[in-house]
Amino acid sequence: WSKYLNEAIELWGDDVEVLYNMHHWPVWGNDTVVNHLVLQRDLYRFINDQTLNLANQGYVPVEIAAMIQLPAVQQQTWSSRGYYGTLSHDVKATYDLYLGWFDGNPAHLDELPPVEASTKYVELMGGADAVLAAAQEAYDNGEYRWVAQLVNHVVFADPDNTDAKLLQAAALEQLGYQAESGPWRNFYLSGAEELRNGVDDSAGAGFRGGLEVLRVVQL
Repeated sequence: WSKYLNEAIELWGDDVEVLYNMHHWPVWGNDTVVNHLVLQRDLYRFINDQTLNLANQGYVPVEIAAMIQLPAVQQQTWSSRGYYGTLSHDVKATYDLYLGWFDGNPAHLDELPPVEASTKYVELMGGADAVLAAAQEAYDNGEYRWVAQLVNHVVFADPDNTDAKLLQAAALEQLGYQAESGPWRNFYLSGAEELRNGVDDSAGAGFRGGLEVLRVVQL
């Protein structure tokens, strides 16, 4: 993508006066447009190259996402901020593009499904009450990411555990409030809503109905 942006600069950089973006406001003025394209080009190249650099050193996607920080000029540029996509998301996607989902750890080749694994984790940790007590302490300390990971096991092991669902919802809600990315915020807050009030089947039914309309139109 960075190569295409560079090609666009070479072909039309002297003449362009307005740029319409997919996920940004339009940009006007030759100097402003070219500067915007240069920053976007460099942003994509930075994510690509730094991800591969760390992958070649043996780091896995979650580690790489935690290690990479954008250069100061990108952090201070509105169009490079993670209001839509995120650096973490894009780093993991870049790794997957080149190397696939497998991170080289053989323990991850054939893991147990979530329900089965979570049931064993919760039992090993002393039961749901013990897990929730530890998670509540972590929540009180503001460790919302850890709470979400920990309580997720209880929710999968026992979907009817109301205390687990409410604590998980509270953690996801806090993560949503802190999220810079709109899509991440929506995932967090939608998850919290479903944990508290259940899944709205009517929305899915409406979507399926829309697909039926599309099929009819196509025919």
